[in-house]
Amino acid sequence: MVRHMKEYTFLAKVVGGGKITIPLEVRNALGIEDGKRIEATVRLIEEKND
Repeated sequence: MVRHMKEYTFLAKVVGGGKITIPLEVRNALGIEDGKRIEATVRLIEEKND
């Protein structure tokens, strides 16, 4: 099985229930539609309040 992968990086904010939104331009570029399965890697961005 050959796996062709495209990768996009974007910032997202976690909202109620732990959900995030994948930007429309990324969904369109990757052909992501409701019900599609994706693989995600999550990295926390530490923000400092000065």
